[in-house]
Amino acid sequence: SVANTVLTSADGRFAASNLKKGVYTLMETTVPVGYRDAFSATFELAEGDSGKTVEVNEGTAAPGVVVTKTGGTWTGAGVTNTRIPGSMTLTKVEEGTGVGLGGAEFELTGPDGNTVTYTTGPDGTLSASDLAWGSYAIAETKAPDGYRLGDAPYSDTFIIDAGNAASGIDLGSVGNAKTRVSIAKTDDGGNPLAGAHLKLSG
Repeated sequence: SVANTVLTSADGRFAASNLKKGVYTLMETTVPVGYRDAFSATFELAEGDSGKTVEVNEGTAAPGVVVTKTGGTWTGAGVTNTRIPGSMTLTKVEEGTGVGLGGAEFELTGPDGNTVTYTTGPDGTLSASDLAWGSYAIAETKAPDGYRLGDAPYSDTFIIDAGNAASGIDLGSVGNAKTRVSIAKTDDGGNPLAGAHLKLSG
């Protein structure tokens, strides 16, 4: 029997030689980081199959050798693994207290150039899932009611790749300060004027 575990080469190929007649099971025991859908297949070599090369892909096999896929996916080019889609989270909070703020809007632009608007939930969290691999840019476009974006609204960039697709990316907390009103009271000569009483109603 043959029970060898071999890593695929840099070009993604695997080869086993000097196989005797019999029934074989080919099983992908470890999927590369960031991918899913392990592949498995079976085939049988008869006495007359000596010298043949069995290509494990869809629709192609050595004459007389049937390869049966039992798991995963394949194409005419070979065996395939599926990229795990990525995800991103952040939490919108009030500066100074850390209380979550709902209603903030963020624009997320993906590697395809498309932009999607997300709104934080009542607890301030924002989650984006099923993200394709590539570079992303995110920017806050609307602060929650009663709060302001500030002079430099939040923006950031991140990359989804094999190393973080499974775990996701946490951008942490994004703060907003409450809206405030500021008035400079002067006389008609432009001089600061103290002692005025102002009333703000809402």
